[in-house]
Amino acid sequence: MKPRIVFVHGLASSYESTWARYGWPELIEDLGGEAVPFELPGHGTSPIEPGDDAAAVDALLAFTAGNNADTAVGFSAGSLLLLRAAARKPDAFARLVLTGVGDGMWNSGEGLRRIADAFERDEPIEDPGLRMLATMARSAGNDPKKVSAFIRGVPRQPSPKALRAIEASVLIVLGDKDDVGPADALLGNLQTARLVSLPGTDHYKTPSDPRAFGAVSRFLSD
Repeated sequence: MKPRIVFVHGLASSYESTWARYGWPELIEDLGGEAVPFELPGHGTSPIEPGDDAAAVDALLAFTAGNNADTAVGFSAGSLLLLRAAARKPDAFARLVLTGVGDGMWNSGEGLRRIADAFERDEPIEDPGLRMLATMARSAGNDPKKVSAFIRGVPRQPSPKALRAIEASVLIVLGDKDDVGPADALLGNLQTARLVSLPGTDHYKTPSDPRAFGAVSRFLSD
């Protein structure tokens, strides 16, 4: 059986929208592996109750073990869920690829609360950025109100102490135009981590950037 690599998509998105449409499954196949998708709670057809992050972490760890996988790739909220899973069980992964993740995600959570508030309203969303995100959620097959429930269940991200316990080798891929950057503190708190910066790339363009493909391919081939 081909070695399996778990892929976790971003907030309000899907495996298809974040990864498959850009050719990531084919990249993994070319490397001799198989990409297997894990859906965030509150997204698509995920059976996990949105709002229960402990259950989400348990489900991700069980899914990874059930697929005999020791490598996972995440984008944005998917990267953060992978970090929370690795912090819970530091030896669960041998390699982690975290894309679209940076120090700006260790914050008060006000931005996420604004998204959740907007997604719960029945009236039209006035803010253009939030409106675009809601449209993206629906086009990816998601119910914004369920996505909101997922958002409200996300806890504060792992502490520096928890991050330092993670045993995996970590690759961080981050566009230098990504508002969640830089990733200096995150890099400093992980035992074994390297950063690939993508000049001129913003948050949402990271999964489609050919330089991300190259960086991940090299990392997984080492």
